[in-house]
Parts: sequence; structure tokens; C-alpha cells
Amino acid sequence: MENESICVIGVSSIDLHINVQEKLKREESIPGKIQFRPGGVGRNIVSGLAALKVRASFISNFANSIFCDVLLHSMNEEYIDYTMSMFESKEVSFYCDLITENEMYGINDMKSIEELSIPFFESKISILNSMDYIVFDLNMNQSVFEYIVDHTNAKIVCDATSVLKCKKISNRFNHIFLLKANYYEALELAGNGEENLSCDILADRLLQKGIRQVYITIGEQGVFYASSQERMQVKRLETLKTQNTSGAGDVFLAAVLYGLMNQWDQIELLSFAVNLSFYYIAEGKYRVTEDVIRKANESKQDELSIHR
Repeated sequence: MENESICVIGVSSIDLHINVQEKLKREESIPGKIQFRPGGVGRNIVSGLAALKVRASFISNFANSIFCDVLLHSMNEEYIDYTMSMFESKEVSFYCDLITENEMYGINDMKSIEELSIPFFESKISILNSMDYIVFDLNMNQSVFEYIVDHTNAKIVCDATSVLKCKKISNRFNHIFLLKANYYEALELAGNGEENLSCDILADRLLQKGIRQVYITIGEQGVFYASSQERMQVKRLETLKTQNTSGAGDVFLAAVLYGLMNQWDQIELLSFAVNLSFYYIAEGKYRVTEDVIRKANESKQDELSIHR
């Protein structure tokens, strides 16, 4: 691996995952399983990179709170460098999902990331400008994203984050080296109000806007990749029966970055990234463990469907 530098900018949150198997009943308590763990798109990405032995800087914001103590403790255990972060935040970021047998509902409270303002980043621009990659989750203010993009020469990598938040990149498409989006986020960015468009068409439109590499995740159908040189779709032949895929897209992006820094070809890169996120979901923990990495490395391409 070349000695490339990378900085991830985004949310570090406390995640609450609630699983219930019984039908929800109004004004009645029902049994379920509740998990409390560190999360956030940015934190999940940098955690995945740390597990893959990629040293990355992380910029987020933290309050003087028992919840943030949990977040900082987890990052200390993973040897994540968060020293450029803000430590005087007034708020804590939270995410909660409720998963039933057939549905999943997600609620996020990420307003605290808005405290990372342009004045906060002005003193850090010279450091950011020395980075090879800057990775954004799009919970931050659009003006801050545009300021950093306009004042650095790094390769810009964006996680679309959500249908509502992905629109923050609309004025800077031609600055983006790599975009990772799910199908609905890609449709929001390139659908022009149309529905049921193919990934081929969406990718074409995103490339025409100036983005150099596009990864569209499409659930059990895997991921669609496109650049000006090639395109392909890769998926696992085996699927998992679970509605809780929280963090899988973040782990996928970490694996993509790992592959790029190792200069892998796209088949090798996508095979590893798809397998890593698959085993991450199957294990059900909030970290990429050594066992998950081992299984992803040992997986053979005949376990995948690859269409070029």
C-alpha cells in the first residue's frame, strides 16, 4: 500500500437499534431487543479503515457528555486519530432505528454536526490540503462542504448519506472523485423527476455531471460501479435474511478506499468490498473484526455474480 493520507469528516453518534417480532400495538409495551452502540456514518467509515490498518484522521464534534465518553473510548480502542475534532459541542448526535418483521424505520438527530462551521475549518485547511483523500458524510452544512472542496486539492469522496442530504453536493459535482450512493439517493441526484431508471442511466448522468467514479448500492442485487473506462455489477450469490443492515454501506466504502489505496483492479476491489460488508452484517457487531476480514479475504469469486 502506498503511503497515502486520508481524512474523514462526519458524524459520530450514539445508535439505538430496536428489534421487535410482535405486531406493534398502540399504547402498549411489547418485548423486543434493544442495542446501544457507537455509530455515525463518518465514524463507521473511519472505524472500518482502522480495522483494515489504514491510518486516517477523523474530524467530528464531541460534547462533554457520558454518551461522548462512550464514543471516544471506542475510538481509543481502535486507535483512531480524532485530535482535529471539536470537543466543546453543545449537543450529542443520535440515531435510532426500529425494525419489525417487515419494516424498518430510522430517525436521526444530527444537528450537532452543524457546529462544525467554516471558521472552525479555516485553521485546518492547510492540513486538509495535504491529504490525498478527504471523505465526507453529508450530515454537515452544505456551505462547509463547499468551502472545504473549494480550498483543497485532495480527491473528494462522498457518502450520499440520505435522499435529503445528498443534494448538498449538487453545486460541486465536478469536484467529486468518488460517490457512493444507494439507488434512491442516486435517483434523487440524477433522476430528473423520473422513476424506475436503471443504474446504467443514473451512472451515465452522474458521470456526465463530472463525478469520476460512481458506486450505487442496490441491496440484495449488490453494487453497480461505473467510470469512464468500465462498469460492472457485483453481488453475493448468498443473501442474508435481515432488515438490519445499519453500517454496511459505511463498511463497504471503507473497503473501497482500502482497495483504491492498494491499487487493486475493480473486480478485486468490489469483490472484497461486497464480501466485507456481507460478513459485517452476518456477524452483527458494530466493528469490522479480524474474523470478518479473514472471511472476506478467503471468499472466492465463484461466490459472487459479476456482470460487466
